Amino acid sequence: MKKEGRPLIDISKIHDQRKLEKFAHMLEENLPGLVEANTLERWVHFKNTVYNTALSTFGKKTKKMADWFEVHSEELMPAIEDKRRALAAYKVCPSEYNLQALRAARNQVHQAARRCSNDYWLQLCSQIQIAADTSNIKTMYDGIKQALGPIQKKSAPLKSAAGVIIQDRAQQIECWVQHYSELYFRENVVTEEALNNIECLPVLEELDSEPPLAEIKVALDSLTSGKAPGKDNIPADVVKCCKEIIKLYEIFCLCWREGGVPQDMKDTNIVTLYKNKGDRGDYSNYCGVSLLSVVGKLLAPVVLKRLQVLADRVYPESVWILS
Repeated sequence: MKKEGRPLIDISKIHDQRKLEKFAHMLEENLPGLVEANTLERWVHFKNTVYNTALSTFGKKTKKMADWFEVHSEELMPAIEDKRRALAAYKVCPSEYNLQALRAARNQVHQAARRCSNDYWLQLCSQIQIAADTSNIKTMYDGIKQALGPIQKKSAPLKSAAGVIIQDRAQQIECWVQHYSELYFRENVVTEEALNNIECLPVLEELDSEPPLAEIKVALDSLTSGKAPGKDNIPADVVKCCKEIIKLYEIFCLCWREGGVPQDMKDTNIVTLYKNKGDRGDYSNYCGVSLLSVVGKLLAPVVLKRLQVLADRVYPESVWILS
């Protein structure tokens, strides 16, 4: 289950040119250093520096969605203030003239509210329709979420394998840990006989060489923007606009020489989503979405490319499975 960690970065402001320049300048000042440190220390320094710099530059992401009143507040507030002044004048002196002025001010507010509300919904529906017509799925989905408002989180107490309701939070987490451990930590056993039957092939020593910087840049460009970040809370948008990619490349080269990556790059946040069918108390009716580190995803296609070369030699039909 996903636990609350560091605040999320507001990537909606990431295309602001002034903020981008400030972000690049601050990274250039804060990232140098730890040249003689080991891989883990350099990775922690890079991760924390990028996150803290992005958070201070772009700000913290807020979950509140603006409604039609907030969008048109500049237009509505003067009319509301006029109505308040008219009401105060009528209370001080309840004359026919002040009553007519109060009614006129109220009508003015009602008309402005209806007009602003209609304009807001017409514009939002138009944006959703245009996004749907142009196959811009993300914009369409964001517009639908904005129209529907905040999602109501529904939860139900979990049930054990025997059908007993578990109320204790710690015991529920233990059930989730056991459930995902059975799913993700199954060991594949390969017999000695199967290994002996594999044809001995020449060693491809060129696959051991460190990946070039251009290969990392290709993987960086292929990252999908707008996706949820992993445990380090560094979104792909921040990594893609990070100009200090050479620092990250040096960390990857150290990982390559040592034959391993820091645990942070491999750790994942698992978010459980209800399948909208079956008993909510049965954890088998939930699917888990693993949020991996974006930086770890950069190294994955580099390794996959080399695995494809080996798979093509041993079992050519398996290449399409790895792709």
